[in-house]
Amino acid sequence: MKLIIFLLLSTLPRIAIYGDIVDEITLLIRDGDAKELSKHFSGTVSLTIISNENLYSKVQAEIVLRDFFHKNNPSGIKLIHRLDGNPNYRHVVLNLTTGEGTFRVSVSLKSIAEVYQITEIRIEPASRFVAKN
Repeated sequence: MKLIIFLLLSTLPRIAIYGDIVDEITLLIRDGDAKELSKHFSGTVSLTIISNENLYSKVQAEIVLRDFFHKNNPSGIKLIHRLDGNPNYRHVVLNLTTGEGTFRVSVSLKSIAEVYQITEIRIEPASRFVAKN
């Protein structure tokens, strides 16, 4: 019984801060924290930044994202859409505000060995998604 209480209490700080994996990913992107975000990467990550699309290893993807965050310092984030009805898949769409403009960020996660891992990140100018009359 004491072990169960200890385990519950030891996980509360993380739950209180993040809530779930989508919330955690959202906060890490808002903070521009490529290093912590990379801890959630699968072995390879499909990464698209503006028009540059490639398949990267975990380390390579972290470096590319760190460079993006360095050039585009995040200042705010807004959740646009999230899919979490499938127990094996999560998807989130965010608007990331930076000093250089606003970007639409899409993140796909798959459950691999019962752990959600990022398999794809797309970062595109938000202006591409504005409805035209």
